[in-house]
Amino acid sequence: MEKESYYLIVLLRLVRDERKSAFNLLRIINKGDAAQPEIAALQAGQSEGAKNYKYWTRKAWIIENILRDRAGYYPAKITEGLLSGILEQVQ
Repeated sequence: MEKESYYLIVLLRLVRDERKSAFNLLRIINKGDAAQPEIAALQAGQSEGAKNYKYWTRKAWIIENILRDRAGYYPAKITEGLLSGILEQVQ
């Protein structure tokens, strides 16, 4: 709550990247589990991947809610142009 909005936007970008990576890994594990459902390691990986994905999803929601409370919105897509525009406005 004490961090600057620019910092939170950059952090949101990183959290969304981690969430996307966790989702892709979970998707791959789910495909493997569908092909070989009797392998216990895949089931353990599936539950761990689901926990990881939920963790990053909740962190993204927290940051989005803070940004929405401050500015009334949060960016759907965070690009370099958006970040440079914010820095220009600050300066």
